[in-house]
Amino acid sequence: MIAEFYGLPGSGKSTQVNLMKEKFPEKIELIVFSKKLFRKRNIRNIFSLEFIGFFFKLLRLWIVKITTMKTELFNKKSFRDEFKTAFYFASLYLEFMYLREHDSENKLYIVDHGLIQCLSSLVWDKKNVCEKSDSIINYIAEHFSKSVDYVYIAGCGAEETYKRIMGREWVIRLHSYSRDDGIGILNNLENLFNKAQSVFKEKGRLLFIDNSSGINEQHKKLCDYYNLQVSE
Repeated sequence: MIAEFYGLPGSGKSTQVNLMKEKFPEKIELIVFSKKLFRKRNIRNIFSLEFIGFFFKLLRLWIVKITTMKTELFNKKSFRDEFKTAFYFASLYLEFMYLREHDSENKLYIVDHGLIQCLSSLVWDKKNVCEKSDSIINYIAEHFSKSVDYVYIAGCGAEETYKRIMGREWVIRLHSYSRDDGIGILNNLENLFNKAQSVFKEKGRLLFIDNSSGINEQHKKLCDYYNLQVSE
């Protein structure tokens, strides 16, 4: 089984993922954000009709994104970052295809930065691009709703999330934006995640975690959902 965690930055995804891996190392395997996902074992799926369909949807969205970048389009770093995100998105889709075909009853594959989180990275600060993301969300749900659990960690909204992020010591992407732009981005992403939540709730499996509750309460809900025995 694959479990994809998604939610706003600072919502607690990595905290829960790492806690589950720490407590159940023999049952859980983490799939991490890495270019190493582009493996030889996935090459054959590049030529499948499913992946080609996904690739053209991704390409269409990516072209819309880079054509709205205006002056940023000529910034090598910005362009490279957008390309890397799109490349990782495609590589991760191939990995999902492989895991779906080689599912193990003894393993829970947890993806912290999964397909929906990667989509959010692509549409990050462009509301008009986010509005054009529906077809990819539906395509993902259509092909993975029977093999993937979507764990949506949400609850406190853009304003409170922004305060939490700004209160942290380490720097993340959001720190380079003004407060108004930052909250606008979080609202944009929350709209995307709520759209995904609606689709997955209808077509597949969805576990909603309220991040306004405590870490231990969230962890217990996850363990109960996956029938994992918590050690006392």
